[in-house]
Amino acid sequence: SERDALLDIVAKAFANICQKPQELKYRTLRKTNPSVARLLQYPTAEDILLVCGFREEGDVWHCVAPNLEGMRHAMDVILCKGITCLSRSRVSAAVSLPGQASSEVLGVR
Repeated sequence: SERDALLDIVAKAFANICQKPQELKYRTLRKTNPSVARLLQYPTAEDILLVCGFREEGDVWHCVAPNLEGMRHAMDVILCKGITCLSRSRVSAAVSLPGQASSEVLGVR
């Protein structure tokens, strides 16, 4: 589905940053990219980006201060539930907690 494809974009972007956090090319998401533009239609997507160290800068989202632990937890959240069904507060809370605790916030066991 389209939602799954969009979630894959986030998971792949975060995985690339976690593997090579110093590589600037992995830390920039261009709003002109059709997939990124579709992803950003979901308000929760922006919240996930913000919590993980991204900032909106003109026509890009740039990860200025990678929150690698937050990205790992966000990937877990994304893979468990998807971003479209979660409230902003639950995503922010889950991303900021360690693995099992984030699952408990989301109601995933």
